[in-house]
Amino acid sequence: MRKCFFIISFGILFLLTCACLPARPARAAEKAVYTIKKHKTVKYYAIKNKKKKLKVTYRFDQPVLKGNSPAVAKINKSLRKKYKKSWGDRDKVFSTAEGMVRQGYGYAYPFYSTDTCKVTYNKGGIVCFKYHREWYAGGTGNVYNYGYSYDLHTGKLLTLKDVISGSASRIKEKIWQKYKKYCPDDRNAILKSRLSDWYFYLKDGDVIVSSGSYLPGGGKGEMPVTLPGAY
Repeated sequence: MRKCFFIISFGILFLLTCACLPARPARAAEKAVYTIKKHKTVKYYAIKNKKKKLKVTYRFDQPVLKGNSPAVAKINKSLRKKYKKSWGDRDKVFSTAEGMVRQGYGYAYPFYSTDTCKVTYNKGGIVCFKYHREWYAGGTGNVYNYGYSYDLHTGKLLTLKDVISGSASRIKEKIWQKYKKYCPDDRNAILKSRLSDWYFYLKDGDVIVSSGSYLPGGGKGEMPVTLPGAY
């Protein structure tokens, strides 16, 4: 009887002890679960003495992560901010079309401002959203790629210093070593640039770096280079 009482008492004490222990923190996600919202607006503008109208397209893809952790909330807030920033491009392409049509613009070649998104890296607690940017509103158009990479544990938007080893000056030296065969006269412009001037996205353990349609030394179109990643 005493043995039975001891076993029951020990069991109750064990349950009470477990109930008082602090809950273990949820493990941070190693891979993002997400959807991509495609925000798109298309307008048509009548051209004087033309049957065909000028088509103008705006599109911006906004990833939305699933989950309720503070990191996910922080990332979604950042991505929402990126989308809102694109409203300036939206308004500009439509207002440019309106103004040019009023002034007698006679061509029906479409105008557009589009940023389409896909994921190029999503593991090890990091997700990268790569954007393909195309813009045209008369004159010279722009086409280039850029990306937003996030730490799923903290929600931090990663910079080049987070994904390439070395100091800022060392990273720019690495970029120059890759670019010098394409543009040997741009050394000073590249080494004096800021790391934030460079676009990048992650892919297969590498970092794809670009300055967009215009290199520091002048417009030559996009020429991305690949550097080993440290992430």
